[in-house]
Amino acid sequence: MTDQHATNRKVGLQGLHTFVAISLLFIAALNPAISFVVFIALFFLYLAFVKFLQKSWKHGLYLALLAVLVYFLKAYV
Repeated sequence: MTDQHATNRKVGLQGLHTFVAISLLFIAALNPAISFVVFIALFFLYLAFVKFLQKSWKHGLYLALLAVLVYFLKAYV
């Protein structure tokens, strides 16, 4: 893969991350039952899914565990 392809892929992923974050924020704004902590947990799960698709199992597992931890800590926030 050339440097240009790698750069295009990174820019594409950044755009996808931004789109998902804005979509989740929009859904959270429309539904008051979804707290900001749940939004953060969902975004970490999304990032874990992307890492799993990129075959980065270790980082994906860490992000998934972080999402679960954030979700269960929401009772204390």
